[in-house]
Amino acid sequence: MLDRIRGWFELGTLIGAEIRLGQDGTESVQACTLQISGDRMTVKDQHTGLKNITHFAKHYKPGPLAVCLTGKGILTKQIQPIAVASEQVISQVLPNANAADFYFQLEQRDGHAVVSLVRRPVADDLIKELTALGFQVICLSLGALRNGQATSNLKPELMPAYDSAFQVLLKQELTGVDHAALNENRLQAFARAKVGGIAAVFGCVMLVLLVINFFMFSHYEAEAGRLSLKRNRSGMQVKKFQQMESDIQQKTSLITSAGWAGGYPYSWLTGQLMAGRPSAVAITQFSINPLKIQSGATSTAEIYETGKIRVSGTCDQAATLNNWLQEVRAKEWVKDCGILNYELNRESGKGQFTIDIEISDYEG
Repeated sequence: MLDRIRGWFELGTLIGAEIRLGQDGTESVQACTLQISGDRMTVKDQHTGLKNITHFAKHYKPGPLAVCLTGKGILTKQIQPIAVASEQVISQVLPNANAADFYFQLEQRDGHAVVSLVRRPVADDLIKELTALGFQVICLSLGALRNGQATSNLKPELMPAYDSAFQVLLKQELTGVDHAALNENRLQAFARAKVGGIAAVFGCVMLVLLVINFFMFSHYEAEAGRLSLKRNRSGMQVKKFQQMESDIQQKTSLITSAGWAGGYPYSWLTGQLMAGRPSAVAITQFSINPLKIQSGATSTAEIYETGKIRVSGTCDQAATLNNWLQEVRAKEWVKDCGILNYELNRESGKGQFTIDIEISDYEG
């Protein structure tokens, strides 16, 4: 797993192409794509005998490319081992040549060195043509290299193309020409691979964070839903209790205002009054906790006078009524007693009265 992740930060895919030069330019192109995944190397898209660079571009997607030039125009000579590669080695191949006209490659081998030359215009024209087609040349090798490593399914004709790309992917000491633009291209290709690796790791981290966030959000959303449901239920219960409390307060107020909360039994009070009533006194209305008469009031609320008894009726003589009031006033449960209204009916000759009896507080 670590090797796979490490591979994200390295250049993992590279096209290797051998361009065989002929008398009139490009004679043929052999190419393949190398791909590294962990510690495994695979070779794909193997093509041989492609007619030219345009034909080559139809088979491969533009991207990093390692080129190996072979055939006519590539001068190679074996010389004594040399410690430092410089343009002076060109004079050992072409003594009278202008070193500025050539690209050279120095390959160290067992007991000797091999110098390969190519004219700059030839190489530059090929690089320009490949660049115009979208390819990024990152290495230019001259002649077939001697890596000696290949996969079992590799076509023999593709060995130069394979070796050219293989040394770049494995970051070996490059055998190729020293070309400033190609060196810059190579650095950019590896830098882009690192950026791609960073982006991949960042994407994986973000994906993991998003998955964690999704599950956490789902969990807390479900919890929030349950809490909201509980809150709604609690709110409904609170409203129910508040309504019950309001109903109780209204009923309590009604009971209190109507005089139904405790006190003397109404039947007992009625019996006490009626037991001593003279026969000459006729009762036409008897009301305990009567409705209060509100003169000029606009309120429709019913207000009762608690602790009172209102009695209306008729009597033959006012003295009889007064005697009865004296008897009522003498009772223990009577706090006060008085005539609220008295009128003489001229037709019947009887007095019409209304008396109020105030009941004392019950102590039983």
